[in-house]
Amino acid sequence: MNDVFFFNFIFVYLEINIICAILGIIIFFMVSSDMANNREVFAFRCLIGVYVIMLLIDCFTQLTYRHIIACPEIPLAIVYALYTAGFGAMAFYWFRFLEYRIDPNASYSRRFWILMALPLAVLTVFSLGSVKFGWIFFINDEGIFQRGPFFALQMIVSYMYFLVSAIHAMIEASRESSPIRKRQLLIVASYVIIPATGAMMQLIFSTGLPVVGPSISICMVFMMITIQRGQSNLDALTGLDNRRSLDAYLEARIERASDAHPFYLYVIDANGLKTINDTYGHSEGDTALKLIAEKLRSRSIPYERFASRYGGDEFVVAVDYEPEGSFRPEDYPRAVNEELEEASRSRQLKYPVSVTAGWTTCTSDSQNPKTLLREADEDLYRQKAKTKG
Repeated sequence: MNDVFFFNFIFVYLEINIICAILGIIIFFMVSSDMANNREVFAFRCLIGVYVIMLLIDCFTQLTYRHIIACPEIPLAIVYALYTAGFGAMAFYWFRFLEYRIDPNASYSRRFWILMALPLAVLTVFSLGSVKFGWIFFINDEGIFQRGPFFALQMIVSYMYFLVSAIHAMIEASRESSPIRKRQLLIVASYVIIPATGAMMQLIFSTGLPVVGPSISICMVFMMITIQRGQSNLDALTGLDNRRSLDAYLEARIERASDAHPFYLYVIDANGLKTINDTYGHSEGDTALKLIAEKLRSRSIPYERFASRYGGDEFVVAVDYEPEGSFRPEDYPRAVNEELEEASRSRQLKYPVSVTAGWTTCTSDSQNPKTLLREADEDLYRQKAKTKG
Protein backbone atom coordinates (compact mmCIF):
# COMPACT_ATOMS: atom_id res chain seq x y z
CA MET A 1 0.00 0.00 0.00
CA ASN A 2 1.70 3.25 -1.13
CA ASP A 3 1.77 6.29 1.12
CA VAL A 4 -0.83 8.31 -0.83
CA PHE A 5 -3.34 5.45 -0.91
CA PHE A 6 -2.66 4.72 2.75
CA PHE A 7 -3.25 8.35 3.72
CA ASN A 8 -6.45 8.57 1.63
CA PHE A 9 -7.77 5.33 3.13
CA ILE A 10 -7.24 6.50 6.72
CA PHE A 11 -8.69 9.93 5.93
CA VAL A 12 -11.86 8.43 4.40
CA TYR A 13 -12.22 5.96 7.28
CA LEU A 14 -12.00 8.68 9.92
CA GLU A 15 -14.19 11.03 7.90
CA ILE A 16 -17.00 8.46 7.64
CA ASN A 17 -16.93 7.75 11.36
CA ILE A 18 -16.79 11.42 12.36
CA ILE A 19 -19.69 12.33 10.05
CA CYS A 20 -21.72 9.47 11.53
CA ALA A 21 -20.83 10.65 15.04
CA ILE A 22 -21.91 14.22 14.26
CA LEU A 23 -25.16 12.93 12.77
CA GLY A 24 -25.72 10.87 15.93
CA ILE A 25 -25.19 13.91 18.14
CA ILE A 26 -27.68 15.92 16.05
CA ILE A 27 -30.29 13.16 16.36
CA PHE A 28 -29.58 12.94 20.12
CA PHE A 29 -30.63 16.55 20.63
CA MET A 30 -33.53 16.36 18.17
CA VAL A 31 -35.26 13.61 20.15
CA SER A 32 -37.68 15.01 22.72
CA SER A 33 -40.61 13.91 24.87
CA ASP A 34 -42.93 15.57 22.32
CA MET A 35 -42.02 12.80 19.86
CA ALA A 36 -42.29 9.82 22.21
CA ASN A 37 -42.77 8.94 25.86
CA ASN A 38 -39.96 9.47 28.36
CA ARG A 39 -38.96 5.79 28.42
CA GLU A 40 -38.53 5.71 24.65
CA VAL A 41 -36.56 8.97 24.65
CA PHE A 42 -34.23 7.69 27.41
CA ALA A 43 -33.57 4.37 25.63
CA PHE A 44 -33.06 6.05 22.24
CA ARG A 45 -30.63 8.60 23.67
CA CYS A 46 -28.68 5.85 25.45
CA LEU A 47 -28.52 3.96 22.14
CA ILE A 48 -27.20 7.05 20.34
CA GLY A 49 -24.76 7.90 23.14
CA VAL A 50 -23.18 4.43 23.12
CA TYR A 51 -23.09 4.47 19.32
CA VAL A 52 -21.22 7.80 19.17
CA ILE A 53 -18.70 6.63 21.80
CA MET A 54 -18.10 3.45 19.79
CA LEU A 55 -17.46 5.45 16.62
CA LEU A 56 -14.83 7.56 18.41
CA ILE A 57 -13.22 4.45 19.90
CA ASP A 58 -13.17 2.90 16.43
CA CYS A 59 -11.29 5.95 15.13
CA PHE A 60 -8.72 5.57 17.89
CA THR A 61 -8.24 1.82 17.41
CA GLN A 62 -7.89 2.28 13.65
CA LEU A 63 -5.09 4.78 14.21
CA THR A 64 -3.28 2.36 16.53
CA TYR A 65 -3.90 -0.59 14.21
CA ARG A 66 -2.30 1.36 11.34
CA HIS A 67 0.61 2.36 13.64
CA ILE A 68 -0.13 6.06 13.19
CA ILE A 69 -0.22 6.54 16.95
CA ALA A 70 1.29 4.33 19.65
CA CYS A 71 -0.53 3.02 22.72
CA PRO A 72 0.73 0.65 25.45
CA GLU A 73 -0.71 -2.87 25.32
CA ILE A 74 -2.83 -2.79 28.50
CA PRO A 75 -4.56 0.58 27.84
CA LEU A 76 -5.16 -0.49 24.24
CA ALA A 77 -6.68 -3.79 25.42
CA ILE A 78 -8.98 -1.88 27.79
CA VAL A 79 -10.14 0.30 24.88
CA TYR A 80 -10.91 -2.79 22.81
CA ALA A 81 -12.76 -4.30 25.79
CA LEU A 82 -14.95 -1.19 26.03
CA TYR A 83 -15.61 -1.36 22.30
CA THR A 84 -16.58 -5.05 22.45
CA ALA A 85 -18.89 -4.54 25.44
CA GLY A 86 -20.22 -1.33 23.87
CA PHE A 87 -21.53 -3.20 20.85
CA GLY A 88 -23.62 -5.34 23.20
CA ALA A 89 -24.77 -2.27 25.16
CA MET A 90 -25.87 -0.56 21.94
CA ALA A 91 -27.85 -3.67 20.96
CA PHE A 92 -29.43 -3.83 24.43
CA TYR A 93 -30.64 -0.21 24.27
CA TRP A 94 -31.82 -0.88 20.71
CA PHE A 95 -33.90 -3.75 22.11
CA ARG A 96 -35.17 -1.60 25.00
CA PHE A 97 -36.18 1.26 22.70
CA LEU A 98 -38.03 -1.06 20.31
CA GLU A 99 -39.86 -2.79 23.17
CA TYR A 100 -41.28 0.61 24.17
CA ARG A 101 -42.15 1.30 20.53
CA ILE A 102 -43.94 -2.04 20.24
CA ASP A 103 -46.15 -1.38 23.28
CA PRO A 104 -45.92 2.17 24.71
CA ASN A 105 -48.32 1.30 27.55
CA ALA A 106 -46.62 -1.92 28.64
CA SER A 107 -45.45 -2.16 32.24
CA TYR A 108 -42.02 -3.77 32.36
CA SER A 109 -40.81 -4.84 35.78
CA ARG A 110 -37.28 -4.29 37.04
CA ARG A 111 -36.91 -8.07 37.18
CA PHE A 112 -37.68 -8.29 33.46
CA TRP A 113 -34.97 -5.79 32.54
CA ILE A 114 -32.45 -7.44 34.88
CA LEU A 115 -33.15 -10.75 33.18
CA MET A 116 -32.79 -9.23 29.71
CA ALA A 117 -29.55 -7.49 30.74
CA LEU A 118 -27.90 -10.76 31.85
CA PRO A 119 -26.47 -11.59 28.37
CA LEU A 120 -25.00 -8.07 28.25
CA ALA A 121 -23.50 -8.56 31.72
CA VAL A 122 -21.90 -11.84 30.59
CA LEU A 123 -20.48 -10.15 27.48
CA THR A 124 -19.12 -7.26 29.58
CA VAL A 125 -17.37 -9.67 31.99
CA PHE A 126 -15.84 -11.62 29.10
CA SER A 127 -14.80 -8.37 27.38
CA LEU A 128 -13.05 -6.97 30.44
CA GLY A 129 -11.59 -10.38 31.23
CA SER A 130 -10.09 -10.47 27.75
CA VAL A 131 -7.61 -7.79 28.80
CA LYS A 132 -5.82 -10.47 30.84
CA PHE A 133 -7.10 -13.81 29.58
CA GLY A 134 -7.75 -13.16 25.87
CA TRP A 135 -11.24 -14.69 25.88
CA ILE A 136 -12.89 -12.56 23.19
CA PHE A 137 -9.74 -10.89 21.83
CA PHE A 138 -6.07 -10.41 22.58
CA ILE A 139 -3.29 -8.06 21.48
CA ASN A 140 -0.47 -9.92 19.71
CA ASP A 141 3.25 -9.16 19.92
CA GLU A 142 2.94 -6.61 17.13
CA GLY A 143 0.18 -4.73 18.97
CA ILE A 144 -2.53 -5.97 16.60
CA PHE A 145 -6.06 -6.99 17.63
CA GLN A 146 -6.72 -10.73 17.29
CA ARG A 147 -9.93 -12.69 17.83
CA GLY A 148 -10.05 -14.91 20.90
CA PRO A 149 -11.75 -18.32 21.35
CA PHE A 150 -15.02 -16.71 22.55
CA PHE A 151 -15.17 -13.94 19.95
CA ALA A 152 -18.53 -15.30 18.69
CA LEU A 153 -20.09 -14.34 22.05
CA GLN A 154 -20.12 -10.69 20.98
CA MET A 155 -22.07 -11.50 17.82
CA ILE A 156 -24.44 -13.92 19.57
CA VAL A 157 -25.39 -11.50 22.35
CA SER A 158 -25.67 -8.43 20.13
CA TYR A 159 -27.69 -10.00 17.34
CA MET A 160 -29.88 -11.81 19.85
CA TYR A 161 -31.20 -8.42 21.01
CA PHE A 162 -31.78 -7.29 17.42
CA LEU A 163 -33.61 -10.48 16.45
CA VAL A 164 -35.74 -10.75 19.60
CA SER A 165 -37.12 -7.22 19.14
CA ALA A 166 -37.82 -7.85 15.44
CA ILE A 167 -39.59 -11.16 16.14
CA HIS A 168 -41.65 -9.58 18.94
CA ALA A 169 -42.75 -6.76 16.62
CA MET A 170 -43.83 -9.25 13.95
CA ILE A 171 -45.81 -11.31 16.47
CA GLU A 172 -47.61 -8.21 17.75
CA ALA A 173 -48.31 -7.09 14.17
CA SER A 174 -49.99 -10.43 13.48
CA ARG A 175 -52.31 -9.82 16.47
CA GLU A 176 -53.07 -6.16 15.73
CA SER A 177 -56.46 -5.18 14.32
CA SER A 178 -55.56 -1.56 13.54
CA PRO A 179 -54.11 -1.40 10.00
CA ILE A 180 -52.12 1.73 10.88
CA ARG A 181 -50.73 0.17 14.05
CA LYS A 182 -49.97 -3.07 12.17
CA ARG A 183 -47.97 -1.13 9.59
CA GLN A 184 -46.05 0.67 12.35
CA LEU A 185 -45.14 -2.64 13.99
CA LEU A 186 -43.93 -4.09 10.71
CA ILE A 187 -41.76 -0.99 10.25
CA VAL A 188 -40.32 -1.56 13.74
CA ALA A 189 -39.53 -5.16 12.76
CA SER A 190 -37.80 -3.92 9.60
CA TYR A 191 -35.35 -1.72 11.55
CA VAL A 192 -33.02 -4.70 11.88
CA ILE A 193 -32.69 -5.09 8.09
CA ILE A 194 -30.43 -2.07 7.45
CA PRO A 195 -27.76 -2.83 10.11
CA ALA A 196 -27.88 -6.55 9.22
CA THR A 197 -27.31 -5.68 5.54
CA GLY A 198 -24.38 -3.47 6.53
CA ALA A 199 -22.86 -6.26 8.62
CA MET A 200 -23.21 -8.74 5.73
CA MET A 201 -21.57 -6.31 3.29
CA GLN A 202 -18.73 -5.79 5.76
CA LEU A 203 -18.16 -9.56 6.02
CA ILE A 204 -18.57 -10.36 2.31
CA PHE A 205 -16.62 -7.53 0.72
CA SER A 206 -14.27 -6.78 3.64
CA THR A 207 -12.95 -3.56 2.11
CA GLY A 208 -11.66 -2.32 5.45
CA LEU A 209 -13.93 0.72 5.30
CA PRO A 210 -16.65 1.08 7.97
CA VAL A 211 -20.02 -0.15 6.68
CA VAL A 212 -21.89 -1.13 9.83
CA GLY A 213 -21.54 2.37 11.34
CA PRO A 214 -23.12 4.22 8.40
CA SER A 215 -25.86 1.58 8.15
CA ILE A 216 -26.76 2.19 11.80
CA SER A 217 -26.79 5.96 11.17
CA ILE A 218 -29.15 5.47 8.22
CA CYS A 219 -31.38 3.30 10.41
CA MET A 220 -31.43 5.98 13.15
CA VAL A 221 -32.53 8.60 10.63
CA PHE A 222 -35.21 6.17 9.43
CA MET A 223 -36.31 5.70 13.05
CA MET A 224 -36.59 9.47 13.51
CA ILE A 225 -38.69 9.85 10.37
CA THR A 226 -41.07 7.02 11.29
CA ILE A 227 -41.43 8.30 14.86
CA GLN A 228 -42.33 11.77 13.60
CA ARG A 229 -44.78 10.40 11.03
CA GLY A 230 -46.28 8.05 13.58
CA GLN A 231 -47.16 10.92 15.90
CA SER A 232 -49.72 12.15 13.38
CA ASN A 233 -51.68 8.91 13.90
CA LEU A 234 -51.30 8.49 17.66
CA ASP A 235 -52.65 10.32 20.66
CA ALA A 236 -49.68 11.89 22.44
CA LEU A 237 -50.96 11.31 25.97
CA THR A 238 -52.33 7.78 25.85
CA GLY A 239 -50.45 6.22 22.93
CA LEU A 240 -53.76 5.03 21.44
CA ASP A 241 -54.74 5.65 17.84
CA ASN A 242 -56.18 9.13 17.38
CA ARG A 243 -59.26 10.36 15.53
CA ARG A 244 -57.46 10.38 12.19
CA SER A 245 -56.56 6.71 12.63
CA LEU A 246 -60.11 5.95 13.73
CA ASP A 247 -61.56 7.39 10.52
CA ALA A 248 -59.20 5.28 8.41
CA TYR A 249 -59.94 2.16 10.44
CA LEU A 250 -63.72 2.52 10.30
CA GLU A 251 -63.69 2.97 6.53
CA ALA A 252 -61.65 -0.21 6.11
CA ARG A 253 -63.55 -2.21 8.73
CA ILE A 254 -67.03 -1.30 7.47
CA GLU A 255 -66.05 -2.53 4.01
CA ARG A 256 -65.56 -5.99 5.56
CA ALA A 257 -68.69 -5.89 7.75
CA SER A 258 -71.47 -8.42 7.16
CA ASP A 259 -73.83 -10.63 9.12
CA ALA A 260 -71.00 -13.18 9.33
CA HIS A 261 -68.33 -10.57 10.27
CA PRO A 262 -70.01 -7.88 12.41
CA PHE A 263 -68.51 -5.61 15.03
CA TYR A 264 -69.68 -3.48 17.95
CA LEU A 265 -68.73 0.18 18.01
CA TYR A 266 -68.40 1.70 21.48
CA VAL A 267 -68.21 5.31 22.56
CA ILE A 268 -66.65 5.24 26.02
CA ASP A 269 -66.59 8.06 28.56
CA ALA A 270 -64.26 8.38 31.58
CA ASN A 271 -66.40 8.75 34.71
CA GLY A 272 -65.73 11.68 37.01
CA LEU A 273 -62.67 13.01 35.18
CA LYS A 274 -63.58 16.63 35.96
CA THR A 275 -63.80 15.79 39.66
CA ILE A 276 -60.38 14.12 39.52
CA ASN A 277 -58.88 17.15 37.76
CA ASP A 278 -60.46 19.63 40.21
CA THR A 279 -59.60 17.64 43.33
CA TYR A 280 -56.19 16.11 42.57
CA GLY A 281 -54.89 18.15 39.64
CA HIS A 282 -54.68 17.63 35.89
CA SER A 283 -51.64 15.36 36.21
CA GLU A 284 -53.80 12.84 38.06
CA GLY A 285 -56.49 13.28 35.41
CA ASP A 286 -53.88 12.36 32.82
CA THR A 287 -52.93 9.33 34.91
CA ALA A 288 -56.56 8.21 34.89
CA LEU A 289 -56.81 8.62 31.11
CA LYS A 290 -53.60 6.65 30.55
CA LEU A 291 -54.83 3.88 32.81
CA ILE A 292 -58.11 3.68 30.88
CA ALA A 293 -56.19 3.55 27.60
CA GLU A 294 -54.02 0.75 28.97
CA LYS A 295 -57.06 -1.33 29.91
CA LEU A 296 -58.92 -0.64 26.67
CA ARG A 297 -56.12 -2.55 24.96
CA SER A 298 -55.43 -5.01 27.76
CA ARG A 299 -54.29 -8.41 26.51
CA SER A 300 -56.18 -10.16 29.28
CA ILE A 301 -59.51 -9.12 27.71
CA PRO A 302 -59.99 -11.78 25.01
CA TYR A 303 -61.73 -9.76 22.29
CA GLU A 304 -60.25 -8.59 18.99
CA ARG A 305 -60.52 -4.80 19.04
CA PHE A 306 -59.35 -1.40 17.87
CA ALA A 307 -59.07 1.36 20.50
CA SER A 308 -58.69 5.09 19.93
CA ARG A 309 -58.97 8.32 21.85
CA TYR A 310 -61.79 10.36 20.39
CA GLY A 311 -61.06 13.55 22.30
CA GLY A 312 -61.08 14.85 25.87
CA ASP A 313 -62.36 12.07 28.12
CA GLU A 314 -63.97 10.03 25.32
CA PHE A 315 -62.67 6.91 23.58
CA VAL A 316 -63.97 4.86 20.68
CA VAL A 317 -63.47 1.10 20.50
CA ALA A 318 -64.48 -1.37 17.78
CA VAL A 319 -64.84 -4.97 18.99
CA ASP A 320 -65.16 -7.93 16.65
CA TYR A 321 -67.37 -10.78 17.80
CA GLU A 322 -68.86 -14.05 16.57
CA PRO A 323 -72.63 -13.77 15.89
CA GLU A 324 -73.19 -17.31 17.16
CA GLY A 325 -71.00 -16.85 20.23
CA SER A 326 -71.84 -15.92 23.79
CA PHE A 327 -70.54 -12.35 23.55
CA ARG A 328 -72.90 -9.62 24.76
CA PRO A 329 -72.28 -5.91 24.14
CA GLU A 330 -72.06 -5.13 27.85
CA ASP A 331 -69.34 -7.75 28.34
CA TYR A 332 -66.51 -5.59 27.04
CA PRO A 333 -67.09 -2.43 29.16
CA ARG A 334 -67.74 -4.67 32.17
CA ALA A 335 -64.37 -6.38 31.64
CA VAL A 336 -62.65 -3.01 31.29
CA ASN A 337 -64.20 -1.72 34.52
CA GLU A 338 -63.18 -4.88 36.38
CA GLU A 339 -59.58 -4.36 35.28
CA LEU A 340 -59.74 -0.65 36.15
CA GLU A 341 -61.00 -1.47 39.63
CA GLU A 342 -58.20 -3.97 40.18
CA ALA A 343 -55.56 -1.57 38.83
CA SER A 344 -56.84 1.36 40.93
CA ARG A 345 -56.61 -0.81 44.04
CA SER A 346 -53.19 -2.31 43.29
CA ARG A 347 -51.69 1.10 42.40
CA GLN A 348 -53.31 2.68 45.48
CA LEU A 349 -54.92 5.55 43.57
CA LYS A 350 -56.73 8.12 45.67
CA TYR A 351 -59.76 8.01 43.39
CA PRO A 352 -61.78 5.35 41.54
CA VAL A 353 -61.30 5.03 37.78
CA SER A 354 -64.18 3.68 35.71
CA VAL A 355 -65.95 4.17 32.38
CA THR A 356 -69.44 4.22 30.92
CA ALA A 357 -70.00 2.92 27.39
CA GLY A 358 -72.65 3.21 24.74
CA TRP A 359 -72.65 0.98 21.69
CA THR A 360 -74.12 0.08 18.36
CA THR A 361 -73.54 -2.79 15.97
CA CYS A 362 -72.39 -2.85 12.34
CA THR A 363 -73.47 -5.78 10.18
CA SER A 364 -73.33 -4.28 6.68
CA ASP A 365 -70.79 -2.58 4.42
CA SER A 366 -73.44 0.01 3.54
CA GLN A 367 -73.41 1.60 6.99
CA ASN A 368 -71.89 5.01 7.58
CA PRO A 369 -69.13 5.80 10.13
CA LYS A 370 -70.79 9.03 11.25
CA THR A 371 -74.11 7.27 11.74
CA LEU A 372 -72.50 4.50 13.79
CA LEU A 373 -70.70 7.02 16.00
CA ARG A 374 -73.90 9.01 16.52
CA GLU A 375 -75.85 5.87 17.45
CA ALA A 376 -73.17 4.77 19.93
CA ASP A 377 -72.98 8.28 21.38
CA GLU A 378 -76.75 8.40 21.85
CA ASP A 379 -76.63 5.06 23.62
CA LEU A 380 -73.86 6.41 25.85
CA TYR A 381 -76.21 9.11 27.11
CA ARG A 382 -78.88 6.47 27.76
CA GLN A 383 -76.41 4.37 29.73
CA LYS A 384 -75.34 7.41 31.78
CA ALA A 385 -78.97 8.24 32.48
CA LYS A 386 -79.49 4.67 33.77
CA THR A 387 -76.46 5.02 36.04
CA LYS A 388 -77.72 8.31 37.50
CA GLY A 389 -81.18 6.89 37.87
